[in-house]
Amino acid sequence: MATKKLRNLPLFDDQADDPASDRLLHLNCQMLVDELSNLMESSSLSDIFASIYKMRTNTKHYETAVTDLSDGFVQMRYSFFVDALDQIVASQSIERAKYYMKRLVKSLTEERTTPINDINLNRWKEYDDIITDSLWLIERRDSSGVHMADYWGNFIPQIPNQMMRRFTKRGEWVLDAFAGSGTTLIEGSGWGAIPSASSYSLP
Repeated sequence: MATKKLRNLPLFDDQADDPASDRLLHLNCQMLVDELSNLMESSSLSDIFASIYKMRTNTKHYETAVTDLSDGFVQMRYSFFVDALDQIVASQSIERAKYYMKRLVKSLTEERTTPINDINLNRWKEYDDIITDSLWLIERRDSSGVHMADYWGNFIPQIPNQMMRRFTKRGEWVLDAFAGSGTTLIEGSGWGAIPSASSYSLP
């Protein structure tokens, strides 16, 4: 009964729908990892839920004023941190709860990337500017900056932006063989790539 009550408690209801609450936390990583590691030794699901509930209702206990992040400190989005804790409390078994705790520890202590981009796969949910669905539904064209849309062949800036985020690292060359109005060049410069282009118009 106690476990069920803890799982159904409304947590952070006063901040959950407030975009301003998704601040960047400066967390004492070592303190969090130590507490999570100790919890993974527990054999009581209700004790785990009680500790996780206390952890997420008192995030300031783990925050630090340190801005020069060194060993033992880490930056993390508030929403990512809370979602990870919510997932633990929503677990139906102690094995699943420990699995999610282990995954949170990895996101705090390990960076996992691939050769093709700079995305940290252990914290992919924090990349809210990257569309993770297989079907891209883009409501409207990004009209910010110096982009133009004065001819039919001009595709929306979000397409090259998403492609470069997925398949390039900052500082790499991006070649657009059909530059057109320079949509890819503009997005590449903003992302941190080194854009290069050529274009040939028929007489």
